[in-house]
Amino acid sequence: MRVSSRYMPSYEEAIGKKSQWMAYSFLAMFVVSIGYGIWNDPSLGLFLLSIIFLVYIMGYLFGDDIEKQLEEKAKERKNEDIGTFARSIDYRNIDTWIIRAVYEEIQSEIMWENQNFPIRATDNLKKDLLLEDDAFDSIINCVIARVGISDKDWEKNPYYGKLETVEDMILFFNAQSKEVL
Repeated sequence: MRVSSRYMPSYEEAIGKKSQWMAYSFLAMFVVSIGYGIWNDPSLGLFLLSIIFLVYIMGYLFGDDIEKQLEEKAKERKNEDIGTFARSIDYRNIDTWIIRAVYEEIQSEIMWENQNFPIRATDNLKKDLLLEDDAFDSIINCVIARVGISDKDWEKNPYYGKLETVEDMILFFNAQSKEVL
């Protein structure tokens, strides 16, 4: 018998020392390149610093719009939680571990100001939750790891290529075969 989903362990992504070393090396090369650009050709260095500054400002300006959209939706849903979410789905015929894993992983991707965002099964993954492809891939990988679903034969799944809402994602994972250990 499977343990209740509330006792399901969270997904801990292990970052190896090799990948940390590579990230620090890349950052060091970037800083050295900027320094060399400033030393060798001050106008090139100034240009590169201006580009970096503009990218930062654009991220700051557009980041606020996304945060405001999510904040407005969260106010509408202030009394909703995972229980409300699970009751909106046919949880008696769907693996509750999948329901919880999808809910928690989507929440971790769209969390802002350390607040949980109340998700609905009818939320469109891209339009309502503003998930990008890399976040989408991260959610899929984390759910697979947490629930023990096979990542093979996706094309045979009846929900393949039809993931638009959170409920579609849950149904997709529920229809996928379990990983044989």
